[in-house]
Amino acid sequence: MQTHVLTTLQQIVGASYVLAEGTETVTVSPATADEISLVLAFANREKIPVFTDGSPASGILLSLARMNSIVEVDTANLVAVVEPSVTVAALNAELEKHGLMYPPDPGTSPEVTLGETVAANPEGLRGLKYGAAKHYIMGLETILADGRILKTGGKNVKDVAGYDMTKLFTGSQQTLGIATKIIVKLMPAPETKKVLLAFFPSAEDAGKAAAALIAGKTIPAVLEIMAGAVLKAVQTYIPDGLPAEAAASLFLELDGINAAVEKELLKTLSTIEAYRPVAIRTAGDAAGREALWEVRRSVFAALAGNCSAHLIEDLTVPRTRLAEALKAIGTLAGQFDLNISILGHAATGNLLPVFAYDATNPSQTDRIQAARDALFASVRALGGTMNGAPERLESQYGAAGLAAMRAIKRALDPNCILNPGKVTGAC
Repeated sequence: MQTHVLTTLQQIVGASYVLAEGTETVTVSPATADEISLVLAFANREKIPVFTDGSPASGILLSLARMNSIVEVDTANLVAVVEPSVTVAALNAELEKHGLMYPPDPGTSPEVTLGETVAANPEGLRGLKYGAAKHYIMGLETILADGRILKTGGKNVKDVAGYDMTKLFTGSQQTLGIATKIIVKLMPAPETKKVLLAFFPSAEDAGKAAAALIAGKTIPAVLEIMAGAVLKAVQTYIPDGLPAEAAASLFLELDGINAAVEKELLKTLSTIEAYRPVAIRTAGDAAGREALWEVRRSVFAALAGNCSAHLIEDLTVPRTRLAEALKAIGTLAGQFDLNISILGHAATGNLLPVFAYDATNPSQTDRIQAARDALFASVRALGGTMNGAPERLESQYGAAGLAAMRAIKRALDPNCILNPGKVTGAC
């Protein structure tokens, strides 16, 4: 990294918060929106790429770790104002004192931040009942690529003048701007919760049970699926001995007022029992719920020792096609001789096929690429989509859709410095 670049960045944020990584990369940790504005304005003039995650080969890695304050909890208007590195868990711990909650739960880690939810717009564990992150993000302070500070939305419930700029930035993977302040909508915390964990002899049975629950108008707060090697890894990892004969599981959380939850639990059990469960566990008290939640939370820790590498795809199909998607993934695993297991948000038809493989084996990596291509074709045939891959955008949205997205990117970031290559691929 050239000396004048390091010197300028040090002048903006302080020498202690600029760390040179080799000769081509520098990590910068600003503390305020004004500092980020100056960093981006400089990077834009110098045409230096700016990344917000990963390990870039060259450019500025922008860390927002110092921006971690809960600015305000407005209980009268049911909103909170936070900086981007506040974790979802920390915000909900604070809201619990007020009988409130921020419903979106990405479910991947307790360290997930509000800034990351703005970037990715996850539907997460509670997507069916409560919606995705975009349904709760009411306003943003965003720094554009050239350093200008843009404020969109706010605390008003109705805010429809002009284009919905807040939604534009939500889910943009920070390719259009960097969110530095986030205004989120809050909900009253539910009176009670019940957790249910059901095990099935096949992934298809679990998928059919999940679809039947939704078709029967059961709306759980959480409805998750695990199948294949993911479940086997968890069965080994959890000392409480999960049923070895199970090939798949559904994890549910019901919440609301006590009488309604009790009624919904009976209905849920009746529906699930029609699909040959090998075991069902339920819990209503806090300790019991936490024990069952630990099964779901242990997934990635359990997988860590399962093989040398994992690749996770992200697909969504109509809920009525869930069992077909699960069957297609199983067929591909056999066809390409791969270890493909399933984790996903069954409530919204969102599945995360997990490819476990040996990264040193070229044959496996080649087969995985072929299987991913075949999976994309299968998902499209089921009326679904696959997320996260720029090369698939044109197939999903057409040439006009991809051109429109790239036009927006060029309009807001003409030098393509913000997370280049993400979302739309080339500018």
